[in-house]
Amino acid sequence: MEATTFRAGLAVDLTVRISGGVEYKRTEKRAPRKVGTAVIEEWETEKTVANAAEWEKAVALRGDLRHSISRLCARTPLGDLLLIPPDRETDVRAALDAARSKVDAHNASASAHHLVMGCVLLRFVPEDEWTARSIRGEIFAVLTRMDQGIGNADAEAIREAADAAKRVLPMLTPVAAPVLEQAVEEARRAAREITRRIGKGGESAEAVIGEIMEHGTGRIADAMIYFAGTEEVKG
Repeated sequence: MEATTFRAGLAVDLTVRISGGVEYKRTEKRAPRKVGTAVIEEWETEKTVANAAEWEKAVALRGDLRHSISRLCARTPLGDLLLIPPDRETDVRAALDAARSKVDAHNASASAHHLVMGCVLLRFVPEDEWTARSIRGEIFAVLTRMDQGIGNADAEAIREAADAAKRVLPMLTPVAAPVLEQAVEEARRAAREITRRIGKGGESAEAVIGEIMEHGTGRIADAMIYFAGTEEVKG
């Protein structure tokens, strides 16, 4: 049965930045000098923030706004482009509206540091070769972080990669989703073993990792092969 790896949906190109109230002054410390084929320049930079308290508030709000939207989406390697899972489109639109209201409220009282927020909603077309290749590359990178986390006995890195992979699951078709889902389950089992036996039990990391790899299901490796080589076809 022909099927694409990804389901059609929306993506959001999100930008949140701070405008105004910051000045930079650059001063050359010394004349450029050559070292072999390279040219070395040294500069000093002086940064002036007009209203420190307001700047800190704007920086914190900028981070909160980005998180309120990105946590509902799947990240991509395409700058600030975020994929919106089909079952979260309503939530994302509500989060965008709430973020806009917070930006307006901040700017109404700001004297120097204003927030600028912009977003463009795009239709995600899974049949597009470049788009599909880019998203497959992101999934492959997440799977690689899972695998490396196991090899390094880093439970936190494994969980972070598994969480990132889980956000992509709603974008996958019923054919592709189980491949990634089973890899996530294997990664989470490994993270629990590492935490229980190495972090709390004090067992040898080398021995535990060896046992995890020996008795693993191979689902992470299978998923890496799948998403590295899947050919998109129109169904």
